Amino acid sequence: MDLGLKGKRALVTGASRGLGKAVARELALEGCSVVVAARTEAPLRQAAQELREETAGRVEPVVFDVMDPQSIRDCVSRTVELLGGLDIVVNAAARTGGHGEEADVYASASETGMVADFNEKVVGALRLARATEPHLRAAGGGRIVLFSGGSGRVRGGLISAGARNRAINHLAISLANALGKYRISCVSVAPGMAVTERQMDAHRRAAAKMGVPLDNYIAARANKTTLTKRLVMAGDLAKVVCFLCAPVSWPINAANIELSGGSSPDIHYELEPHPPWEPGTAI
Repeated sequence: MDLGLKGKRALVTGASRGLGKAVARELALEGCSVVVAARTEAPLRQAAQELREETAGRVEPVVFDVMDPQSIRDCVSRTVELLGGLDIVVNAAARTGGHGEEADVYASASETGMVADFNEKVVGALRLARATEPHLRAAGGGRIVLFSGGSGRVRGGLISAGARNRAINHLAISLANALGKYRISCVSVAPGMAVTERQMDAHRRAAAKMGVPLDNYIAARANKTTLTKRLVMAGDLAKVVCFLCAPVSWPINAANIELSGGSSPDIHYELEPHPPWEPGTAI
């Protein structure tokens, strides 16, 4: 299937490593010109160089800080300057987990920490959408993909991470509703425990501590997943996100998509939205 991505222009944030980098790789392999953005310059430039060598595509690094509104605007301006426009925005720029990961999540979730978490992930995503919207409109439409997380769909768990991930789910649908008239669509994806470089390093340490081969340790971890007995790797998830960025996937809109490989047996029900209320009509 031709995804229709060749020649598209993409901005991927949080792309110096992990899922953002994996998504940038897949987009470049599909023929997109890609700007990778992250806060720390040295690893970002290294990632861009690696992706250029791996994909033979155009991958440009732009330093930005999702916590800084002016940095976001400057990043978008530089992206458009480099690529000549913008068709795709993938926002993976946020720390995993969030604030208050100690055993007592209630006691460890401070007010300042939660405000910082929301500023980073939710408000940062809104700022990025607002900064990129004019350029997506100028291109005749486009796609915004926001990274949420599995903690936004489960009961309890991390207080700040769960709340901000749920907020991302809501924001994605709100953006889709607001920007659909400009042919700009938006979805959020929840990666669950997708294995990135960070998780693989943790698996190596755990396997070494237990005195077992890494492959055996990973197989045992996979066997604990509920359905497929497989772990979702960063590259697996990136291919799905790449498809969601493609024009052929336009019917998938205003949606929250879990990409966990069926690691949870939970069943989720989404309420149908109410139709717009018109003044003067009965409720």
